[in-house]
Amino acid sequence: LPDTARVTGIDVYARPSPTADLRREAASATSLADSSIALAYVCNGLCNSAEAPKIAGEIVRVLSPSGFAVVAQNFDTHLVLEVAHQLRAFGCRVVAYDPTTAHVVVQKTARIGEETAALPALPPPRVLYETSAGFTVTYEIDVPAAAASNDFPVGHPAGTYPGSTCTAGLGLSGDLSALAGDYLRARGASHHKQLSEGTHHARKLQRAFDAVRAQGGVCSEWSPIPDASDFKMAIGHTSADGTTTIHVGPHLTLHATPIPYGQRVPFAKLLMLQREQRLIFSCAEAGNWLGTSALAGMPDAACCAKGGSCGGPDDYRVLEALEGLRQAEDLREARAGRGSAADAAATAAVEAAKAALDVAKEQQQQTS
Repeated sequence: LPDTARVTGIDVYARPSPTADLRREAASATSLADSSIALAYVCNGLCNSAEAPKIAGEIVRVLSPSGFAVVAQNFDTHLVLEVAHQLRAFGCRVVAYDPTTAHVVVQKTARIGEETAALPALPPPRVLYETSAGFTVTYEIDVPAAAASNDFPVGHPAGTYPGSTCTAGLGLSGDLSALAGDYLRARGASHHKQLSEGTHHARKLQRAFDAVRAQGGVCSEWSPIPDASDFKMAIGHTSADGTTTIHVGPHLTLHATPIPYGQRVPFAKLLMLQREQRLIFSCAEAGNWLGTSALAGMPDAACCAKGGSCGGPDDYRVLEALEGLRQAEDLREARAGRGSAADAAATAAVEAAKAALDVAKEQQQQTS
């Protein structure tokens, strides 16, 4: 943004500030003038399907001609696609849409429905109604330290993977044993399947899991996720907000928070993500974090886009940098003897590729 740019913040919880233009308003009904905003950024401003057309209409109203808007969510991410279709119907063209990072970029246009063939097409809207759930759950998957094995000569330290979930029907009966079963059949089963197949998006967790199984013997079929048809649980502490700690076997801990009567599920999910964020910070400070993204509810886009191979021997950044170096060296060999300028350019490309490989290896070490 230029130095002369003026930034205005809109939030229903905003407090007056002497140094910033903060307005305590809803995103669907602001006091901004028509066509007064060159760039609008809406983050986590969508709470349900009913608000999508209202917020989209407000974005179009305040955007200047040819102005841009970015809409992003890190919970209820399907709403980004809904508002993208609304914005296009209201006279914007979609410049970029990424379901992995749950964001859309649009530009205001002069004619309703104007589109360019080269721009990305939107998938059909996926309208989801509010999840019906009795609880939100944050959880911790604990992986014990692994002794040395053939595949892991120095073993592997213990670690913890934190997460959260609020799937449809979770804990609707109010019974904590039933809630634990709901988790094991849904999110728990997904973790177990991915880990057993070696495809888990959290590569640190996958590596720790593989190290335990590599010990052989009774560990060869080990899993931190108990079977939903046969598990033992112990009820732990209940905090002031009603969150109850549930130990489901020795390696899985659930923190179940009831959704109070009258509280909307999207807001309950936002509070759930705040609790998950605290778990992430706690694990990171302890040095035993096995997660992928440092932001609760938002997967690491680069890691997930490459199948999660971030860190470890198959780090996609290192593999891509190695391929770039190979291509640069092949090019230098092909151009050899074509003159000093061509030789110098080819040599410079090889040196740049080597530098990129060094950076990739540093990133690999930081995430391994």
